[in-house]
Amino acid sequence: MKAPVEEPHLIGPALWIASFGAAARRASIAAMAVWAALVIVLSAEPFAHAVVQTGREHGISEFFLVQWLAPLASEAPEFIVAGLFAWRLRTGIALGALVSSKVNQWTLLVGSLPIVFAISSASRHGLPIAGTQAGELLLTGSQSLFAVAMLINLRMSLAEAAWIVALFWGQFVASRVGGEHLHEEVLVVASAVYLVAAAWILSVKRRDALTLLRDGLRTPYAELVPG
Repeated sequence: MKAPVEEPHLIGPALWIASFGAAARRASIAAMAVWAALVIVLSAEPFAHAVVQTGREHGISEFFLVQWLAPLASEAPEFIVAGLFAWRLRTGIALGALVSSKVNQWTLLVGSLPIVFAISSASRHGLPIAGTQAGELLLTGSQSLFAVAMLINLRMSLAEAAWIVALFWGQFVASRVGGEHLHEEVLVVASAVYLVAAAWILSVKRRDALTLLRDGLRTPYAELVPG
């Protein structure tokens, strides 16, 4: 809230919408939000069923498709937007878009799941997590810790990016080769690799971690941004 206000660099449809008056601009944004919500409601369930059915028809593990194909499809817009910002050398905004998406996933979206489940099941037992779902949760948490460790010094080198890509494809290949029978084992091993790597990186970057904690909790905003 204390950050200085900057005029955004608008192009394309965003520039066109910004040329409207205040009332028309707000109405346009609201209409796009409603349209997006409607499209998601209409397509989410058919897409999920189609993914599972396609896997059955072609002999592909249901867990493999749900773990890899569905997230790539759902997160493609965020990836494209972040890539466009990076292409225009707006790296802070690009990374901020991905980080904010991750925060939303682990707060609003995860917190909504038990509520939706309770409404659907007409119960108050909460969302059951067991078996493969528990392994997926462990893997996601391990990856989050690894990502925090990577970005603790507020920069990312090409070598670090190469490690992230290598770990991604390593787990992808292991999941595809192992199939459904070794799915849980792959989750545990991949989680262990991410946790060990995160611990090692944090030990190397411990000074950066302390600096980030101090800046985030105590340093005034004006001192974080050069004049």
